Amino acid sequence: MNYDAALLRTIDRLVAVPPQTPDQLSESISVPVPPGHREIDLVGRFKSGEITYSRVEFRHSPMAIAPIVMLVLSEGCLARTAVLSHYEGLEITRFPHSGYPDEVFSYSRWESWGQLSFSFKQSNLECLSSIVLDYIARPGAPWPN
Repeated sequence: MNYDAALLRTIDRLVAVPPQTPDQLSESISVPVPPGHREIDLVGRFKSGEITYSRVEFRHSPMAIAPIVMLVLSEGCLARTAVLSHYEGLEITRFPHSGYPDEVFSYSRWESWGQLSFSFKQSNLECLSSIVLDYIARPGAPWPN
């Protein structure tokens, strides 16, 4: 399987069944995480088949109703055009505000569980740099019980 197909399949799996624990995230992306932790923030080089991550984060603060998952990619290039064509309904939600190369341009859409976002660094706007699954209520939607 090539890089694009492997990454799109991984993202599709996360969108279909969003992980609620670090262990579920580990299973979804095939990256080992320390067992028994409520939160993880792994920085380094984590290879899973064709995909290499430089950061895997799963945060679940006591004040939050649900977790936030962030995956930062470090190798390969899933083109912005591929992301926009595969995930319909994406809207621009963040623009770079300065000339710093690590600032991002983001596209997001609402899912039933929260917001799915794709970011592209200003230094390389054509390659996906990170994916965020943010389990937040849609503005105007009733708060989940």
